[in-house]
Amino acid sequence: MKKRIIIIVLAGLIIAPAFGQSPSLGDKNWKVVFEDDFSTFNTGRWSKAHGIHGSEPQHYIEENVKVEGGNLVLTAKKEDYNCTLSNCNCNGGTYKYTSGQIDSKVLFRFI
Repeated sequence: MKKRIIIIVLAGLIIAPAFGQSPSLGDKNWKVVFEDDFSTFNTGRWSKAHGIHGSEPQHYIEENVKVEGGNLVLTAKKEDYNCTLSNCNCNGGTYKYTSGQIDSKVLFRFI
């Protein structure tokens, strides 16, 4: 009995993605609801994160977020960052890494 269940589960993992919802070019059943070509950094849509999130080992800094040639570039660096209460939302201390992160200001509701 266990062998049949394993086979069915594995078959489901292989077959299910083929029947999932993936838009194809020209498919009129799909509609774009949000798009950004990153020709500039649109502050109405995005904000650059600064600070820490939970117990992550990096500190997010705005300098590590750039738009270059129509691409959003988020950079992670192995570098010490001395965090003080005046320059970020942290508890102080030194982080071994810096990174870039953006947060969306656009909210979606699926109906």
